[in-house]
Amino acid sequence: MTIPVLSAAEAAAWDSMARTQYRVPSRVLMETAGRAVAHVLLAEFPAALQGGVLIAAGAGNNGGDGWVMARALHAARVPVWVAPLDPKTDDAIDNRALARVDGVRELAREEAWPQAAIAVDALLGTGAAGPIKGDVLALGERLAAYGAPILAVDGPTGLDLTSGEAHGPVRAQITVTFGGPRRGHLLAREWCGKVVIVDIGFPPVDPAWPVLVTDAWAAARLPRLQPTMHKGDRGRVTVVGGAEGMTGAALHAARAALAAGAGLVKLIAGKEAIVAARASLPDVLTVESAFGARTRRPGSARVG
Repeated sequence: MTIPVLSAAEAAAWDSMARTQYRVPSRVLMETAGRAVAHVLLAEFPAALQGGVLIAAGAGNNGGDGWVMARALHAARVPVWVAPLDPKTDDAIDNRALARVDGVRELAREEAWPQAAIAVDALLGTGAAGPIKGDVLALGERLAAYGAPILAVDGPTGLDLTSGEAHGPVRAQITVTFGGPRRGHLLAREWCGKVVIVDIGFPPVDPAWPVLVTDAWAAARLPRLQPTMHKGDRGRVTVVGGAEGMTGAALHAARAALAAGAGLVKLIAGKEAIVAARASLPDVLTVESAFGARTRRPGSARVG
């Protein structure tokens, strides 16, 4: 399965394609997303079954996902509380109404929060960029100070999911996103924690988009190893580097080539790196080379 790595604009285009070209209703996408996140939450945080879940729900469709989560958790008899901003999109408004009918507990703006086992950041979606402000910032700061592990829907509030620029205040232990990771997830992993990708029924991936290299993706493209192969049949890699005092990168590159399955790895490096390689990487062929200023050819002139 191809997993795309998306910018905010590409994610929005994919969502739009699902709704317009493939006629998947937006309410269906939101329902599937919210229920998928609830499933991940219970699988990753079984303590939530007893200790409960607090969901900070924003005004947009990310908050709508939060309301769907709340309904799903409530139906599973998990204690759940929602600290919301007033929803502004039709789907979020409708899902809040359904949650209220189901009896989901909604916290007033200034009301004290009960201590839940897990907190959910459903404040902002993929398209958010730049420092957050106003009510979103206040709720995000309150969530960050809450003290419970945080699961983020799409991404932690304050992270630009296109550029990876992190403004804070929320750091997530787990981030659940839809269809594929955003670039910001890969660039700011310390803010996202473990990234879980769920399928909510998006249409096929645009072949022009970059894709995530997974074990399955690589296995489909690399030649399979056969028992009759020898080292010369399994790929050859030459690593050139490792001048005096800078041996680490060359040694790591040679070790990575072996780990990736290359049959024959040769390291061309300075004496210090060669000595280290012979001691720690006996499978690597070594050629000692003196790295220094390049000798000018006869008749050449120095410019500048």
